[in-house]
This record gives sequence, C-alpha cells and structure tokens, in this order.
Amino acid sequence: MRTDRENFNRFSGQTVDDPFEGIDPNKEFHFESGVFVPNDPPGVYPVFNMAHYEGILLSVHFFTDEWKRMEGSAVMVAPGIAFAATHVIEPHIPHVMDIARRMLCIGYTSSGPRFWRVRQFEKVNGTDLMILSLQYASALPAENRFKQAAVTTRLPGIGEQVMIAGLRASNEHASADDQMNFAVKDGTNSYGADVRIGVGEVTEHYLGGRGTILQRIVIEVACSTPGGLSGGPAFDKNGRVFGILSTSFNHEDGRGPSYVSGLVPGLVLPIRPGFFTFPQEPERIRLIESEACSIDRRDVIRWSIIDNGMTRLEYDDYT
Repeated sequence: MRTDRENFNRFSGQTVDDPFEGIDPNKEFHFESGVFVPNDPPGVYPVFNMAHYEGILLSVHFFTDEWKRMEGSAVMVAPGIAFAATHVIEPHIPHVMDIARRMLCIGYTSSGPRFWRVRQFEKVNGTDLMILSLQYASALPAENRFKQAAVTTRLPGIGEQVMIAGLRASNEHASADDQMNFAVKDGTNSYGADVRIGVGEVTEHYLGGRGTILQRIVIEVACSTPGGLSGGPAFDKNGRVFGILSTSFNHEDGRGPSYVSGLVPGLVLPIRPGFFTFPQEPERIRLIESEACSIDRRDVIRWSIIDNGMTRLEYDDYT
C-alpha cells in the first residue's frame, strides 16, 4: 500500500484474499480506542486529511464488474464491527445476497487504506442502525495495531456541543457519472471522496423515537450536514461516539437540524463477531457485554427481550 504523504487525500492499495494465512492464531493484536473532541465553532467544515480518523471512519462501497459507488459512511466500534445507516444499506442487501453486487468498507489511515469485506448485516429494528460484521482484507499493519471509536451510552445534554463526521463521494480526485458511479478501468478503480464535519449543539432528545421509521432513541442537533454523510459517527463533548447520522436538513444558516440515531439499542443486540476467522470465535456477542468494545457507562443500561423480538431498554441515568 502507498500513501502520498504530501496530500492525505490520495491513497492507493489493494485487497488481500486472506491476510491471516500462515498467522499464528494466538498472535497478539492491539486495538486502541480513539476520541475526537468537537473543538470547532458551530458550522460545517472540510477535513483535508482523510487519515485524521485513523481508520475509525469508514466509507461504504457497492460495486459490480462495471461500476463502483461510494454511498454513506460507517464507524468502527470494535474489531471488525461497524455501525452504518439502515436506509443506506438495506436497499442494496438483496443484490448483495444474490451476488449481483458486492460490498466493501474502507478506512483511511496514515499507513494507507484498510479494506474490510462485509460478512453479515444486523438490522436494529425500530432504528436507522445497521450493524456490519467485517472481515479484514488488507495486509496486516505494522505491530498489528488497529484503532476503533470509544463509545458512550450517555446522551449528550441539551445545549452540549457535538460533532458529526462522514465521508462523501466527490468528483474532485476521480471522475464519476451523474449518479456518482466510478468506472472500473483495466480491472482497477479510483474513488473520489471528501471528509466533512458538522458541529452544533443538541436541541432535543426523542427517547421514544421520531416518526414511523425512527422509533427508538433520536437526538436532534442544530447543525447542517451535507448529503452523503449518513451513517457517520456523532461525537459528544468528550469525543466518544453516541450515535450515527440518520437524516439532516441543509438550512442556509447552517443550523440544520440533523437527527442522530442513538447507539444503545444496537449495543444490546446479539450479533456475529467480525475481523477474525479462527475456530475459537464465539457464535454471537453483545457489544454491551464485550470488552472488545470500549463503552463508557455500560453499567447504566439494562435490557430484556419482549414478545415481538424487540429489546426493552431501561436506563439508570440518561446523562
């Protein structure tokens, strides 16, 4: 893999069929948690270094043999586990399942791009949360170090400044058609992408949902977020992820609003692990119970399964 160190908006790399081939299953890997504090004033900004989030922020790609498309963002919260937006992923699932198209996530780091194949989807009912179980598909990095987001069950308080980050397709570095499809040429593909952030204060909590689709925890933020960032992480004042971007409105004053789906319903859902393919891998895990996910205030959450398969959540304290 190669990175242009004069301009961290340009990366090149390729997928690897099995990066763990010949690797000792007891080999030690290092997973570090990253926090990203919203220090900018309210507004929308470009992030010129795409490697700034060190692989935590992922772009989501769908492709066939003829075209490839970047559509939405995701955030890595545990080794090979990422949250994305259901409304972005779900329309593609039938085509992915019948192999009419394929799916890939890419994280951008200072050592080059990291590719992840999607092994399984888990929809969190009543939310815009889609959990992706990912399999690593790049050469192993130096010292086997990976980074993931620090998560919190805490809801940011009304008036608290938060930050939403995401990746979107761009014509700036590669040519695309009107639907932002990038052509496959000589078996290779180039994507154009930009990182954007929106910063603003929390204006409302909708603990019982908002509308017919978002029936669980929704947080309203007074900031605009450009189209294409859906699924990107929302960071609280301490730099921890509390949700993902679901919908937004581009008002001329840059104040949105944007609506963030809270992560908590997805933290208690049994999911298939990602990243490793070794025999000792458990069949199902809950992130709320797993030390592989760095979760602040995990002890304030209680849950139970009710008749329709939904999870009933109870908090000791929201904020």
